[in-house]
Amino acid sequence: MSDDASRASAGLTIEMLARPSRTLEATDGLGKAVEALRQAGLSALPVVASGRLLGMVSDGDIMRLLSQEAARGNIEGLRTTPVSRAMSAPIVAMYGGQTLEQARDLFASSDLRVLPVVDASGVFQGVVTRADVMSALFGVTTPPRVGGLATPLGVFLTTGSVRGGASDLGLFLTGVSLVIMFLAASFVTNLVTLALEKWLGWPLFALSVAREVWVNQAYAGPSIAGFGGMALLALQLAIFFILMRLAPLTGTHAAEHMVVHAIEEGEELTLEQVATKPRVHPRCGTNLMALVFIALAGGSLIMSLENYVGPIGSITGLGLLLIVIYLIWRGVGAGMQRFLTTKPPSRRQIEGAIRAARQLLSRYQQRPSYRPRQFARLWNVGIIQVAAGFITTWFAGGYLSDWLHLGLFPFGRF
Repeated sequence: MSDDASRASAGLTIEMLARPSRTLEATDGLGKAVEALRQAGLSALPVVASGRLLGMVSDGDIMRLLSQEAARGNIEGLRTTPVSRAMSAPIVAMYGGQTLEQARDLFASSDLRVLPVVDASGVFQGVVTRADVMSALFGVTTPPRVGGLATPLGVFLTTGSVRGGASDLGLFLTGVSLVIMFLAASFVTNLVTLALEKWLGWPLFALSVAREVWVNQAYAGPSIAGFGGMALLALQLAIFFILMRLAPLTGTHAAEHMVVHAIEEGEELTLEQVATKPRVHPRCGTNLMALVFIALAGGSLIMSLENYVGPIGSITGLGLLLIVIYLIWRGVGAGMQRFLTTKPPSRRQIEGAIRAARQLLSRYQQRPSYRPRQFARLWNVGIIQVAAGFITTWFAGGYLSDWLHLGLFPFGRF
């Protein structure tokens, strides 16, 4: 065993490794037990009464009973036969406080594949498998799912239970950064708008710089005004994404995706391995952004054409829009990730992501079965901190914009 693996398993006791498991009662039918085994993906499940462990029922126990009854031609009644008939008792169990080495030796000296874990009073705590113990001893236990965010202070990674990488300040600054890029995009859009107004001689894009919609309609008419507003929004979004692409945040975002791929695929967290992973990840929030953009753009187009196509045409258009969204939103999200919200990361950004991943895995391996309270899980996800930075900067920017008459919030603050 390597030094890293020894450090990962040092101090771990069996109850820290125990995973929650579905339980059965002695009166449950064998049919229910068989399906519970299949769904749990385990070879044995605990049988309990009032939380206390009575025994274990395994697929081998049920299979032997099934074979015996098949020889007698008596399978029909076996489905409702109580689990107690196939249950093994007394059983071998691990007690809280015992070490992984003791579990290792017990597995090695028997044909057991699943061990129940109980406290000193015999109350069931969970189960451990051979693979659980081996993975912990090798120091390679990984969470079933990892999420993450890019921050100005580096990569943030989380399982919901434990986290690694950037601090709460980094998450707060992510929200701040998004608003600053929006304000910069709005400012550039206003400059372009003023240039167009001067060139055209009338406010085609009068939604900007604190002007009213009626002015736009008076000069250009409702239809052109509506499309002008959509064009203004599209221009602002385009500038926003250009600024995002230029910012270091998109390189950090790519490094986050790449290291999450490496974790999920069980790869060694080395620069060479992580650098080969894709920048696009199917669970990225950009996919949700793509869904919103497609829905808003399609809905706005349908509303603008309502006078020409009528109610039936609008309903038909909405139906077609839903079909289009279902077919393309993930592909559009992947394209946005590749060309807008990520870019090839630097060596330093990848190395930072690897450090965050190693920190996350080290903490997870020390507490693989830890389940915090609901608010703690929500806090560990990081959305609260990002939202706090976003909202604080949004309001501060809005008041500053109003004070300086910059018109950076053409559609209102909230």
